[in-house]
Amino acid sequence: MMYKIILKNLELNLPIGIFDFEKVKKQRVVMQLEMKAYSNFKFNSIDDCIDYSKVSDYIFSFENKPHVELIESLQMDIINFCFNFHEDIYFVDLTIFKPDIIANVECGVNMQFNKEDFIKINK
Repeated sequence: MMYKIILKNLELNLPIGIFDFEKVKKQRVVMQLEMKAYSNFKFNSIDDCIDYSKVSDYIFSFENKPHVELIESLQMDIINFCFNFHEDIYFVDLTIFKPDIIANVECGVNMQFNKEDFIKINK
C-alpha cells in the first residue's frame, strides 16, 4: 500500500543562479514536493509516519548554505535526502520555481524519480 506526503508552496529565499545579478542577493523560490511511500496504514504515533517536518527543515536549511548555481543541483540534493531520510519512500516529485527571475513568467524545473532509478544514476 502507498501513501503520499505533500509539501506545497514552500517559499524560501536562496542564494541560487548562474547570472551575476543572481549571485548578489538571495532569490525567492517556491517548491512543490510529493513523496510516495509504502505503508502498513497503522498510524498510532509519529513513529508510524514519515515526519515531513524534518524534510521541511532540511529544505529550509538551504537559506543559510553557500550559493548554488543550478536548480537541478539543488533538486538532486533534496531528492537524495528524501530517499535516504526514510526507507519507505520510493518516489519523489520535486518542482522548484523561480517566480521572479523573468517578468510575467513563472519559471521552474520538475524532476521525478523512483528510488531505483535514482540510485542507478548516482553510482
